[in-house]
Amino acid sequence: MVRKDKKNVGFTIIELLIYMSIMSVFLVVIAEMFISISNLSLESSAISSVQQDGRYLIARLSYDIKRAQKSTSPTVSVAIPTPGNAGQTSDSLQLTIDNAVQQYSLNGSGNLIIKNMTTQEENQLNGSNTELTNLQFLRLGNPSGKNSITINFTLSGRTIVTGKGREERSFSTIVSTR
Repeated sequence: MVRKDKKNVGFTIIELLIYMSIMSVFLVVIAEMFISISNLSLESSAISSVQQDGRYLIARLSYDIKRAQKSTSPTVSVAIPTPGNAGQTSDSLQLTIDNAVQQYSLNGSGNLIIKNMTTQEENQLNGSNTELTNLQFLRLGNPSGKNSITINFTLSGRTIVTGKGREERSFSTIVSTR
């Protein structure tokens, strides 16, 4: 009969400490990778939201201005501003489209709102992940030609990325009326 020695079953304290230290290092590396990937995902999402909303707002405003029958606000200014007459800017734009007066303006939460002045219906144009600031419309025109409207705004992501802050971009375009 062969007897097994019970002393050789199990792990020594040294083996357990080595195993635990290797696992701790491994877990710290995995946690750091997870945090890094999560921050990169947030940053990518913020950049994407700002770019996508900026392109949409420019396209929507351009489309509406081009199909408008008339623009009542801001008032007409000289096509080539001179030092004494630089044109008037406004933080809202009012257009008549298909006999409905629509007003574009910022609300207190940093959202661009389109309001149908006949039905009083309001719709938010930018997404919930972005905030609009510095909205300005400048109407350029001359008595014998087409009017143009300059649109300027700054779009910021609402997500704050660790170490980088908010994603922010300025947008500007000029759209001619028909």
